[in-house]
Amino acid sequence: MVYPQDFETKIGFAPLRAMLQARCLSDMGRLHCQAMEMMTDYSRLVPVLRRVNEMKGIVAGGALPLQAVASPSESISMLKAMGSHISAERFADLAAFLHTAGALRRFFADDEDHSRPELTRRFRNIPDLGEPLEAIQAVVSSFGQVRDNASPELADIRRRIASTTASMQGLLRRVMDSAVRQGLIAADAAPAMRDGHLVIPVSASNKKAIPGIVYDQSATGRTYYIEPAQVTEANNTLRSLHRDEQKEIIEILTRLSAEMRPFLPDMEDAADQVGLIDFIRAKAMLANELDAEMPHISKQPEIDWYHAVHPGLLLSLRRQGREVVPLTLRTDADTRIIVISGPNAGGKSVTLKTIAIVQYMMQCGLLVSASENSEQKFIHIYRSCLLALLQIYTAHSFNTKAVSKHRHHKGKGYAHSNHANQRVQPAGHFNIAIIPQRKYCAKS
Repeated sequence: MVYPQDFETKIGFAPLRAMLQARCLSDMGRLHCQAMEMMTDYSRLVPVLRRVNEMKGIVAGGALPLQAVASPSESISMLKAMGSHISAERFADLAAFLHTAGALRRFFADDEDHSRPELTRRFRNIPDLGEPLEAIQAVVSSFGQVRDNASPELADIRRRIASTTASMQGLLRRVMDSAVRQGLIAADAAPAMRDGHLVIPVSASNKKAIPGIVYDQSATGRTYYIEPAQVTEANNTLRSLHRDEQKEIIEILTRLSAEMRPFLPDMEDAADQVGLIDFIRAKAMLANELDAEMPHISKQPEIDWYHAVHPGLLLSLRRQGREVVPLTLRTDADTRIIVISGPNAGGKSVTLKTIAIVQYMMQCGLLVSASENSEQKFIHIYRSCLLALLQIYTAHSFNTKAVSKHRHHKGKGYAHSNHANQRVQPAGHFNIAIIPQRKYCAKS
């Protein structure tokens, strides 16, 4: 649980989450981004960071076979209902997803140079969904159309549709040629479609000269659109064939949907893994933009940061053609208290936010905006304490006596605010005190 709810906004992490979402190619990746939270398990965090670090090289080389694909989740949910079917368009999207999942599976299984061990270990077992992919491709084209050869019945119906359409168009052309010779329609008149019927434009004065059914008229009432009587019977036959075609398509898609059901659990697994790959790719892209690096992570009570910067400030100043002043910070078992002093607008707040966001980024599985030589301690960081430190600056007071009083608590850091008069929870193995610098001091 994150408390308070605007914690990420307070430290400037919310824009980073938004940037990650913007760099995801799919809703599957964006779901992982939304679910991202701080990790407190060392054994879980380290592999996550290594995967992002390995992905940086892959992204830079442009070799990852990942493309923007629609999430299959909704289609999978629809397919779970017995006797149901999804549209041909959805099957085309599902095939594109299965193709991408298969390409990623082969990509991560082929790691002969062992350049991405963590990624290979995590994604080499993406389910093999080649069988359902072939079944879909045999029935539905990549454009979302059911193929003519999806069934013998459909092929026959479509041949009859093509024959009837050609016959009807020839008949309509003969009727129009006769009407042109009689002066009933203009020589450049062209047939049109109204409510599924082929019609010809006829002036109001000649509408009774051509036997047929009126299906429309122009806004001015000067032109009527008539289906000639000679064409009506052929058109009725054509409409009946189209109804037979749709019925056969539904039967084909229903059978294909039934073939998919045994693979639905594997499809859900693959969707989660493809989404995670998309999310890791987004983190690697952001790391490249921030020049972020994989820190050395230590379980010891120490932090050794070189050239750490607040990522939001870095991007903001970069757009202005300016550079951010980096932060170098070191704490260890003997140096666990840091006092930050300076005038207003002297960088105290930025320093605190930088410390907070760099640590939070690392424990959220993001590479950090600091030198790769930095040593970053894995701590069970307490959000409430970080926020309290930021609020202490706002209050312009900090009780250093309280910090000194509790410094003998090894492995625990306490902060005490005169403004809040409240002890906050430990934030790892170090304390940070902010002392606003004043020009004048009041005498007692």
